[in-house]
Amino acid sequence: MKNKLHDGLLNHKLVLSGLFLVLVIQSSFANAEQSAKAKNKQPLVVTLTANKVVKDASGKEVFSKADKVKPGDLVEYRANYANVSQAGLSAVVATLPIPKGMEYIDRTANPVAASATVDGVKYESVPLKRIVKDKAGKQVTTLVPVTEYRALRWSLGNIQAGKVIAVSARVHVAK
Repeated sequence: MKNKLHDGLLNHKLVLSGLFLVLVIQSSFANAEQSAKAKNKQPLVVTLTANKVVKDASGKEVFSKADKVKPGDLVEYRANYANVSQAGLSAVVATLPIPKGMEYIDRTANPVAASATVDGVKYESVPLKRIVKDKAGKQVTTLVPVTEYRALRWSLGNIQAGKVIAVSARVHVAK
């Protein structure tokens, strides 16, 4: 009983720390956006939002701020990459973190052509694969569970002056 209670509290702490990370990122991006507009020195402004996704009585998805979530809730992260400069930007790469306590939901990356990482260092095309040894000791390739993904990345290419490109993905709050 004590271990179940401890594990439950630990899971909630992870969710809260993940949400704290999201709020810190949102705050950082908001500050960067204000600073960029004030000084007009940063050509690329990134705005991250986290919205809870629920269905209304008719089955239509409804979004609300994800400031209070519980295990099992569905959250959509969206990052807008805005070119606020007078010139086009090239070779733009977008990264969307998946905080601890959150689990990526397969095939919700938008745009679809994403890469992912389990360690924050090495990104590969989705779905991620790994080589493991089977019971006979033979090396086989298996899919990495999407619940292990820690970030998604997209190569956005060029963003013209004044344009915005959005990336998004959905996660569950871990149980």
